[in-house]
Amino acid sequence: MPNRRDFLKTSLVTPFVLSGSDAFSQAAPAGKMLFAMHQSTSRAAGFRGSLEGWSRAGIEYAPLSVVHLGLDRSVVGHPLDGTGFLVPRSQRESRVLTGNLWMSSLFPAHAPNGKALLTSYLGGARRPQAADWDDERSVSKVLSVLEPLLGLRGAPEMVRIDRHRRALPLYHGAYQARMLAIDERLAGLPGLRLAANYRDGVSIRDRIVCGHTIAMRVCAALGHRNHAGVDAPMSGSLGMAVSR
Repeated sequence: MPNRRDFLKTSLVTPFVLSGSDAFSQAAPAGKMLFAMHQSTSRAAGFRGSLEGWSRAGIEYAPLSVVHLGLDRSVVGHPLDGTGFLVPRSQRESRVLTGNLWMSSLFPAHAPNGKALLTSYLGGARRPQAADWDDERSVSKVLSVLEPLLGLRGAPEMVRIDRHRRALPLYHGAYQARMLAIDERLAGLPGLRLAANYRDGVSIRDRIVCGHTIAMRVCAALGHRNHAGVDAPMSGSLGMAVSR
């Protein structure tokens, strides 16, 4: 039987370095931020503390439970010829899930040959208590949705559940005022850039656009002004951000 490592191959995310060690990037939750900055921006130390305080006090998150199921491909009736599905808000009370991704279709190397990897999401802002369900209940609820939709005819060979207490940033309350205050502080710290899912969208598409824009601005600040897309808008389409 395939083990978890066979089904869930992960890659390491490492900082990128430009122009020797003039700039770096590292990811962290809002409450424990590490910043991409030039070595000369030592004033950022004081700013970091205040920003962490703001994030703890006002950038709220919804919890999420991520349920990975590894199955033999022969027990999945659906062709899995897509990326997965999201559950409409109107059906989330009955369907339980917020969505399901067909990871072995998106990323074939994430499952052994002849196997399928399905990743489901429980919880979120509308049903946060689902993130606290135990393993047995979580898997049972997921299977109750997937069995009729995907034609599952057998039990999973592998189960892994990852719980994230602070998974999805919530764009409500004083959110806009807080983002404006952060931008005002950043304006006085040349070379310091922030990119995160609590800014400019939570989707993969949003993160690609935002990351590309930030990287190009860093390149411009370091003198690499031949790179395209430096002025691409953070909220623009992916095509615009990459091609401009």
